[in-house]
Amino acid sequence: MTGEGSDSWHIRLAREDDAAGFARIANEALQHGTGVVSSVPPDPDTYRILITRRHCLSAEADGHVIGFAACRPATRELHLEGLAVAKAWRRHGIGGSLVAAAVIDAANSGFQAITAITLGDEEGRSPFLERYGFVRIRDLGNQARLHRGVEQATQTGLPRDRLSAMIRFL
Repeated sequence: MTGEGSDSWHIRLAREDDAAGFARIANEALQHGTGVVSSVPPDPDTYRILITRRHCLSAEADGHVIGFAACRPATRELHLEGLAVAKAWRRHGIGGSLVAAAVIDAANSGFQAITAITLGDEEGRSPFLERYGFVRIRDLGNQARLHRGVEQATQTGLPRDRLSAMIRFL
């Protein structure tokens, strides 16, 4: 999972000192309306706490964080709390590599599924995560945690009809 030549990058387990890079990239993604919707504030302290749980991944190039997948355990599922890639590094396969690595981590850690909340298109679809085996959960009646996450995202001003709770069973 690396680029080549001048686009050389790699994926690794996140370290606490990556938290500031996570926050910078998350805030950039919020401004451009990209990335996975997060129910946590995009600040270094919050990401530092998530990183200590040992399920966060960093994409790195030349010693700098250029993308991340922030995950946290949620009972039998691993929840993808945030996923974003720095604007200059998008369209290099980094986001997909982060998702694939998070899925591998979830499976190796014994989770039954990996979940996420995304801001989809006008029909609420998220083609990016769908390419990696995620499906939209249309009825959140049995998914209280994800229902709360969607409601929290709505309270921040995101349009409810474009929010999608998604799951990939392992």
